[in-house]
Amino acid sequence: MAGRTNKGRGGGGRGDNKPNGSGRGRGGHRSIRPTKTGLCKELEGNIFDFGERSSADLMRTTYNKIAHHVGIKYGGDIMKELETKTAFIVPPAIYPASATARQPAWDAKVLLKQNNRLDILRRKKLRLQAEIRVIPPPTNLNVLEEEILEIDDEIIDIEYDKSNPGKVPLDEGEKGEWRSSEKNYGERVANLNLNRQKAFAVIIGQCTQRLQDKMHDDPLWETVNTDQKPLELYALIERVVMKQSGDEYQATNIVENLLAVLTMKQQNNMSNPQWYEKLNTRVDVAESVGVKFDIFRCMWEYCIEKKGWADYDNLTAADQATIRNEAKERLLAYLLIRNSSSTTTHDLVRNNLVDAFLAKRDEYPMSRSDALALLNNYDEKRSSATIASEGSAFAQKGKKGGAKGVLSWGLGT
Repeated sequence: MAGRTNKGRGGGGRGDNKPNGSGRGRGGHRSIRPTKTGLCKELEGNIFDFGERSSADLMRTTYNKIAHHVGIKYGGDIMKELETKTAFIVPPAIYPASATARQPAWDAKVLLKQNNRLDILRRKKLRLQAEIRVIPPPTNLNVLEEEILEIDDEIIDIEYDKSNPGKVPLDEGEKGEWRSSEKNYGERVANLNLNRQKAFAVIIGQCTQRLQDKMHDDPLWETVNTDQKPLELYALIERVVMKQSGDEYQATNIVENLLAVLTMKQQNNMSNPQWYEKLNTRVDVAESVGVKFDIFRCMWEYCIEKKGWADYDNLTAADQATIRNEAKERLLAYLLIRNSSSTTTHDLVRNNLVDAFLAKRDEYPMSRSDALALLNNYDEKRSSATIASEGSAFAQKGKKGGAKGVLSWGLGT
């Protein structure tokens, strides 16, 4: 499927027959419209593209829109899979509750019978072994050995059954309930598999032709296209979009993407979650071309000092990986705070963190999610304080106005 252009919206497109020429028909003024759209009308403006500076950001927002759209059309199972980017596992059929309540008593009964049978078999085996050891050997030695072999086989079966207990038998009513539960489970699994194919079609339908051409060149394309799994498709889209600058000099790639992370700032009209997602996208893009944020030894040593661990070079490989990840998160968390909006509230966050550090208290967030929570917390307190302040000022104004007090405002007089 290819991304399609808005054919027919230009000179030969729909006109509204307005005499002032403002329509989009032949002879009228043509308004400029985006030429890149997907196949789904409800997702117009949300596409996966390649080769543009905004492609990575657009990819994330488009994917989120698709997850929501697919959830509305095809249900919560496939939406959860897309939102979590993890294959959804349909919960298994539930055994009838009445039978489950009987299970402990049933297990105890079965176990007692198994142990009793094992005792009998082992005693019988000892008797047969004693008969075999007599001198001279018994004439029916082969028969005795065959009996011992059968006893050993039965013992093995019972020991296996003990370690793999079965379900309590169901009565007729419970059998009907269990069949219904199994049927619902099977239908849910089948629907999920079908909806995965539908979601795959929606995603590929929002890819521009240029991006589809690039994906077709990928060695994994045939597998992805055959399996029709949306998560595999999105992983391929992500990989292609993130590595879209293969024709550029590598030093240019690294410097441009590193600067894009370091210099990007939160606009005052951008929410904290939007800023968080935008920075994370930039980080992902930068890392895809080779930029590393966990390579600063001074940050390693600081994280090690905070944990009270040994020197980095003496740590295990797993502990070294932990330290590098913590160093990366602290660095990016600092960047998220430092480059957040220039509002009074966020200035207060930055100043308070500096003051606390000078007072020998490290209150800097340890991760990007912690940094987001810190910004949100300050903004919420600021909002609450503003509302309280406005309410107080309103009350004071009412007092000065005599008859126009708080009560009179509430009465609308």
